[in-house]
Amino acid sequence: MTGPTADDARLNLATEGPLLWLLVSAPELPQDRGTIQLDVQVDGGPVHHMSVLATSNTAGLSLGGAMAHDIAAASRITVTFQGRTWKFVVHNIRAAIDAVASCAGEPTLAERDVAVPKPIAGAGQWKLQDHLPGAPGSCSARLVGREVDTMLLPGGQDGSFVLIAGRPDWAAWSGEGDIELAVDGGAATRLKANALQNLLW
Repeated sequence: MTGPTADDARLNLATEGPLLWLLVSAPELPQDRGTIQLDVQVDGGPVHHMSVLATSNTAGLSLGGAMAHDIAAASRITVTFQGRTWKFVVHNIRAAIDAVASCAGEPTLAERDVAVPKPIAGAGQWKLQDHLPGAPGSCSARLVGREVDTMLLPGGQDGSFVLIAGRPDWAAWSGEGDIELAVDGGAATRLKANALQNLLW
């Protein structure tokens, strides 16, 4: 869905499976595929320094969690890339987000809120997510952290689990890389991990 313009830039909304995207298109944005840094400010609030995916003069900001609700309630969205700033005046963007999601057969923001994680008895701050978008019948446990959110998903019939780390300001095209994992302050172990958008596992 195409949206408002600011000088030579335009905002668009799109979906990719259950993921919602706010797209910024401008000639100054990179033509080649990569990850870039954008500063995003909503209604004069704090500036969010974000890594986002970019290609073909378009940068994609994944809309999830608090950011989705901030954008949905916005009347002004300011985007800065390498000193170039665009100020978008937006109206009724929540309705536009919900229309794009519904058109793709995905839940609206209100429907996503209904499926919030539930407390787990005896598990402290861990919560159970029993409705995973795009994965009917799947469940995960989630721990919201100060720096990184942690998720656990069943890994298969062998009883293993997949450990996932995520941050809203991370962004990566699909691929594999080296990470270091330390448990309880112990020695770090070098591992191979997969990366996609704002998740690492």
